[in-house]
Amino acid sequence: MSWKCKSCGFEANTDGKVACEACGYYDGQVLVLQSQETGKAIRVRISTTVGKHLLRTFAGEEARFASDSQFRVTRDSDTGAWIIEHAPDAKNPTFLNGGKLEACVPLESGACISIGPEKMRLVVAIEA
Repeated sequence: MSWKCKSCGFEANTDGKVACEACGYYDGQVLVLQSQETGKAIRVRISTTVGKHLLRTFAGEEARFASDSQFRVTRDSDTGAWIIEHAPDAKNPTFLNGGKLEACVPLESGACISIGPEKMRLVVAIEA
């Protein structure tokens, strides 16, 4: 079945995949990262590197603990799951649910992303 991406216009045979092979756009679930400090959130539809500059727009003062590239969220084109991975050049560790993020891990609604065990806590929601 042929599919045309609403984001970049790339056309492809989907073969059961759920995201655009060219840009990563997914016409479905949205990843929401909400700051516990400010209550503000961002909604992500494509693979995104999250760092200091983006975090300053919604995460409050504690965004100062983030590196320019702190972590990356990616949409798995085969399963549709959101994946998080720590940026290797980040100065402070990324934590997921209180544990240091060592490898790519699927994200679930209710999960908590932080820098170190307590700084800049972001609550994850996955919206349809």
